[in-house]
Amino acid sequence: MAVLGLMLLALNMGVFGLLRLLTRNQERYLGEYLELVGRAIAEPPRDYFWVLEVVADPATGEVYEDAYQTYRDSIDWRNLEDSVSGALREGLIREAALVSRAGYVLIVAGWESVAMDEILPLERLPEEELPAIEEAWDGAFGAGEGAATPPVRDLLYFPLRNELGQTLAVIRLDVDPETHAALEQVRNRQLLGFLAATAVLVALWVLTARAIHRAIHAERAASQADRLRSLGTLTAGLAHEIRNPLGIIQLQIEELRGALAGPATPEVKQIIKENLEGLHEETRRIRNLTGSFLQFSRQEGAEEEQVPAIDAAGLAEQIVKMWAKGLDPESRRVEWKNHSGEELHVRFPRDRLTQILINLLRNADEALAGRKGSIRVSVGQRAGAVEISVADDGPGMDAQTIRRVFDPFFTTRPEGTGLGLSLSRTYAEAYGGSLEVESSPGEGTIFTLRVPTAR
Repeated sequence: MAVLGLMLLALNMGVFGLLRLLTRNQERYLGEYLELVGRAIAEPPRDYFWVLEVVADPATGEVYEDAYQTYRDSIDWRNLEDSVSGALREGLIREAALVSRAGYVLIVAGWESVAMDEILPLERLPEEELPAIEEAWDGAFGAGEGAATPPVRDLLYFPLRNELGQTLAVIRLDVDPETHAALEQVRNRQLLGFLAATAVLVALWVLTARAIHRAIHAERAASQADRLRSLGTLTAGLAHEIRNPLGIIQLQIEELRGALAGPATPEVKQIIKENLEGLHEETRRIRNLTGSFLQFSRQEGAEEEQVPAIDAAGLAEQIVKMWAKGLDPESRRVEWKNHSGEELHVRFPRDRLTQILINLLRNADEALAGRKGSIRVSVGQRAGAVEISVADDGPGMDAQTIRRVFDPFFTTRPEGTGLGLSLSRTYAEAYGGSLEVESSPGEGTIFTLRVPTAR
């Protein structure tokens, strides 16, 4: 963030420096332009410059009054006046004058030449201007003092020479003060713009730093909240999934109690053996289940597991028969059918497939709560996948419920957790399968699990 602020500040200073450079170039071009105005009057020598040789002494600059009186109305004198007056048309010069070496004003742009008796003694410039006039007389083109900005002076002096290169007079240009005022205004605006831009950049940097600081804290808080929600989801899912094998264990224990209450016949011993094996299987499944949830909490993906092939049809038949033992045969009828009539192998974790089928059977049984009906389970093979469907004769679902049925924590039952179907679809998709639902109000519901066939 500090680096970004420094970069923006450096960029602002660079822009300011560029504007200052452009202003200086503008001032330099203006100075060169004024110099061209002076040169346009003084160079090249004009034929009418000769009158200057007879009206003033080139050595002393003193004006010959008789000659001045004689030639002031001549055509060549009028041409001189026109040359000096032409400088005013450029718009950047307030006054143009032609002066002698001694500083006497011979012609002033815009003034009419007056009789000698009315102008004598001739107007003379202040003494402080004489050094600049002398400097220009000696050949310094554009000499002058009092510059507000070095390239543009308040007063400019240019030598006016004849064809032999002898200086005859000096052209004095008084630069319009508004020119300096405009340049000074531009420089002040540039400085104020730079300071304002710097202040804005600093303010934006502070506001951005605060916004980033708040965003970081908000992100940390949101991350913490996500962790808590994930922990809640994990805990609820674990409780939900453990409840299924615990229910089966409870059924098997009840069956063992009934078997142990009678005589120890071979049939009873077989029932005890099968139930003990079932108890062992369900406890093993609980252990694997907790291990899987720990694995999920460490974010270890299913694609990292080496999954062996299992007979999906045989496992589904075993689960359905076990599940049917805990149902009331007078209110529930469970139907099983294997359309292929053979083993159907898939690469899918046995425990995961068991969890999905038990969730679907439990969901079908709860859909028939308070009414008689049947649960139909079938398995078959189609398009390279094994399909296991669980259908019920329940009330069915409307379109809104179907859209949300797989959402975590969505349930239509007060005692439900809303995680069974969500976790079932997650398990199916983690191993390349899918879980879909078809239902209509009053026509029951069909859940179809599709798992790729093992190759």
